[in-house]
Order: sequence, then structure tokens, then C-alpha cells
Amino acid sequence: TAGSRSNAEFTDSAHNYFLDLYSTQGFFGLIFYVLLTTATLIAFVKIFKSAELPTNIVVLFSSWIAVQIQSLVSPTNFLFSILIFSISGLVIGSAWSREESPKLKRNNLSLILGFILSLVVSISAISRENQILVANQKSLPEKYITALEIFPKSTVGYTRAINLFAQAGLEGQALEISRKAIKFNERSPVAHLIIFLSPLSPEEEKVTAYKTLLELDPMNPNIKSLKP
Repeated sequence: TAGSRSNAEFTDSAHNYFLDLYSTQGFFGLIFYVLLTTATLIAFVKIFKSAELPTNIVVLFSSWIAVQIQSLVSPTNFLFSILIFSISGLVIGSAWSREESPKLKRNNLSLILGFILSLVVSISAISRENQILVANQKSLPEKYITALEIFPKSTVGYTRAINLFAQAGLEGQALEISRKAIKFNERSPVAHLIIFLSPLSPEEEKVTAYKTLLELDPMNPNIKSLKP
């Protein structure tokens, strides 16, 4: 299987936004996303029916369609989600502002505040990735590990770091990251595997890691061949 390959990455993702939201956020999370997508489509239709059709709205619609198609085959991504929600908020707000309303100024204020909020959240994610990149390029393991703890944390980010440190022979750091990864996501096979194989982990921790690996992937012959 794909998961048994060397340096495979486990993401616990359905590679579909709708399925991911349903599995992680439940029925209400799925309904919210469906309603948001529907409201965005309706907003686009209202704008297209208006007397004046700005060129930027056509470009935005094309981008939104492309993003929606991509979301059907991609794992949930924090920055990608911000893009989807930002486009939705911009279009819905634009359609709303075209209607005569005494609350127009308040609506514009809400749009500005929403944009600022999304910008602040985005800066944190961009800063995290930048710090990881710099630490990797300059071979600064401690700064790399510190950057992994910056919001938003990622199972994929932890997995890549574990593989990177393990390949470099930095067993102590790989074990440290594995423990952090499990605190973030208990269903992290690579983290449990490193703990089980590491000569630095205690026997009790190895046994627990092995049991978890069997629970996560009971049909994997490679795991069954290992013995605690």
C-alpha cells in the first residue's frame, strides 16, 4: 500500500473538502460549507444579472470555480481555506452592497474587519512556513522544531520534519518531534513508528507505540513483522 512506502506521509485526509469537513467537523460543519458555497453562487448570479458587470468579478468567478474544482481532489489546507472564505465573503458582501440599504456603511465596516482578521490569521501561517524554510536551509534544528509549534500546526508538517530529522541521523530531535506530533494528533503512524524504533525511547513507550500502530493499520504486514 501507499502507506508502507519509505518516507510515506500520513495525512488523515479524504482529499475532498466536503468529506474532510464532514469527518472532522461533523454534519453541521458540512452543512455550513454547503450553505456558504450555495450563498456564494447565488451572489455571483445576482451580480451577473446587474446592469454593470465589473471585469474583476468575472476573473473572481473563474478563480472561485477553479478553487471549487480543486477542493474536490485536495486535502483540507489552511491557506486554501482562507482563499475560499475570502472570495465568498467578498462576493456575498459585494452583492449585498449593491442592494439599497441604510446599513451600507455598517456592511462595509464588516467587510473591512473581516479582511483584517483573515490577513492576521494568514500572516501567522505564512510566518510559520517561512521560519521552517529558513531553519531548514541554515540547518538550525532547534529553530525548525520551534517553528513547528506555531499556529496553525499540521500533521503533514510534523511528518515531514520527522522524516527529515530521522534521515539526517538526528534521533533525539526526531523522537522529540514525534512526541509533539502525537500530542497534536494521536493518529500519527510515522510518529509512533519512530518512537517504537528509536533506541532512545523507554520500553513502556515502545509497547504503547506498537499497539497504536496495530490499531491504526492492522492489515499492514510490515508492522506485524515488528516485535516490541
